[in-house]
Amino acid sequence: MYTLNTTIDDSSPLILYSPEGSWEQGNVEKDPEVERYWGKSYTHTFQEGAEAWFGFEGTGVTIFGARRNFRGEYTVRLDGQLVETSSAFVDGPGEYHSVLYNVTGLDQTRHSVLMRNSGNLSLDIDCIYWTAKVGDGSYKESPPQLLDDTRSAFTWSPQGAWTAPTNDLVKFMNATGHSTTHAGAFVNYTFTVSNLSLCDAVSVYGTIGPQNSRYTVQLDGNEPQNFPAVRQTYDAQVLLFHANNLDSGEHSVIVKNEDPDRLLQIDYALVFSDQARCELLFFKSRSMAYEHHQHKCSFIYDHHPYCVFNVYSHWQERRRLGGYVGFLFPGFR
Repeated sequence: MYTLNTTIDDSSPLILYSPEGSWEQGNVEKDPEVERYWGKSYTHTFQEGAEAWFGFEGTGVTIFGARRNFRGEYTVRLDGQLVETSSAFVDGPGEYHSVLYNVTGLDQTRHSVLMRNSGNLSLDIDCIYWTAKVGDGSYKESPPQLLDDTRSAFTWSPQGAWTAPTNDLVKFMNATGHSTTHAGAFVNYTFTVSNLSLCDAVSVYGTIGPQNSRYTVQLDGNEPQNFPAVRQTYDAQVLLFHANNLDSGEHSVIVKNEDPDRLLQIDYALVFSDQARCELLFFKSRSMAYEHHQHKCSFIYDHHPYCVFNVYSHWQERRRLGGYVGFLFPGFR
């Protein structure tokens, strides 16, 4: 098991701001201090009772914002329970990228956090960082696998509804992307989770902006989740969906455009895997050799058996990896 850390900026569709129109993005024309925020952006509200909601699957979350002389009181609810009453007011120079709320040590399951502007001043959100315990092996640092939108794992429907973006293509990963303005158009991204650690977590990326739409994401036929890609400023390579700790088997992520004549743009997916995790069985014995249909002790050295393991039994896996994969492990002492 390893820790997967993810950060999203204030403009991410995964943060749901309400009521509609009560939050807006800061800009350098009105506030030069925006340059001091993470990603050089923030989303703020001056409306008492305005809320920002974020749902995540993980063990901890941190919400960053600024403490300034015109920010005020706020509350935080974790999984529906009031856990924080505080203030972002500071009488003096502003404190930027400041921790407004932090919690660790949660069970690795689904959680939600709700921040509410409870005073008569203002509140801003800079970014949100969360951690998840993923997989069940001993993680080796390695970059995630990039699956660009041109890969066959993406199926675009209906035919003819998706085209290449006409603007800002240089901002897309590998300068490729898919774009639609058809309500009901969707992409189905399919992938496999197996005991051989082909996938422990998946993220899908696209764009946000003033011309973008609302969209839904349906994972494995479950109830669709609603997200707004409508934001005041355009940005690319933005996290649109994330899932982790999926059960073994085939999975699908369906991303669907919900608004006519508004943009849904998909760029790429990232797959995170625990490279050290594989189901290797080994046995140590000082007095006897041990044989099994999945492995056998090949020789004894220094009075301890060493074993060669046949990790992949399926012929496709053997062919892909060039036959049997051998590992030498000393027995436990």
